[in-house]
Amino acid sequence: MEPTSLGKRISAHRKRLGLTQEQLAERIGVTPQAVSKWENNLSCPDISLLPELAEIFGVSIDDLLGRNAPPRAYEAEVVENTGHADKTDKVKKSIRKRISRVTHYSGLWFAVYILLIGALLLLRNFVETEVTVWSVLWKTAVLTIGLSCLVHKFSFFSIVLSLTGVYLLLENFKLLPFTLGRGVILPLILLIWGVSLFLDVLSRHHRHTYYVNDSPENEKQRKEKRSYACADGYLNCDLAFGSSRTAVVATLLRGGEIDSSFGDFVVDFSGCEALAENCTIDIDHSFGSLTLLVPDRFAVGFLHEDHAAGGKTIKGSPIEHPQGTLHLKTDVSFGTLVIRYVS
Repeated sequence: MEPTSLGKRISAHRKRLGLTQEQLAERIGVTPQAVSKWENNLSCPDISLLPELAEIFGVSIDDLLGRNAPPRAYEAEVVENTGHADKTDKVKKSIRKRISRVTHYSGLWFAVYILLIGALLLLRNFVETEVTVWSVLWKTAVLTIGLSCLVHKFSFFSIVLSLTGVYLLLENFKLLPFTLGRGVILPLILLIWGVSLFLDVLSRHHRHTYYVNDSPENEKQRKEKRSYACADGYLNCDLAFGSSRTAVVATLLRGGEIDSSFGDFVVDFSGCEALAENCTIDIDHSFGSLTLLVPDRFAVGFLHEDHAAGGKTIKGSPIEHPQGTLHLKTDVSFGTLVIRYVS
């Protein structure tokens, strides 16, 4: 028998795919409590989330809303041994996300590359040295590639590539008090590259130790990897290197600050019961993405915005008469700030 409500259909499709409420919530960027409310018909998902839900379930939006009454058979029904199919689905989703991210930022970095070339070619007219156009092109490309890799994901190799580009350009324009011969530069790059690869391997092993084993001891260590405090309603959150999800819990949130860099971070304000009248959060974010999950009973207002090669995205909207406003002062450099309203 076909489920008669949106909540029941979401529940049926979720169970058909073998997903828990937590797994579905993580895929679409909401809380497990929100999914539970949907399935119990206590609330409905935001309209902007319906296409993403339909894509995850492998159905049309009309099917999800129950507009097609006749029952239908779905592909990829759950059977006993679904481990391989689940892994394949995760790999495909990861590939789509990477392609989408590369496509989104490629235009930005091409613009940065063109701006740098134009500025350097203009500088060539004021510097008493012979600088060829070709040398500007390839050395600027090294710097731009290094910076783009550094923004996408922090690594020691991307730092080495960026510093190499800076050195080559400064040396090209004779702006350094010293020069390093090719016999020194190449071995030095190889040495630094080798050290960076070694440290990257250690870093991956360190993350594997904390995140694969879900024992209580490792759960405690995982939480200690970030600096978070919310005393007397004032938030103090310091996030760096990696990825994490931080839940802000407060009876009355009065204000605070978030300082994040080099990673993909999520700060969830769903645990805040109320906002003070002038609740203001100072955000200083660079290199990576920072997502704020804001309950739709609150609105978000911007008191100050300073974005240097950074972007801002707002997904969803607050209810018609919000209970309070979360004021933001943002300073975003080479990164992305995402505001997502959740039920």
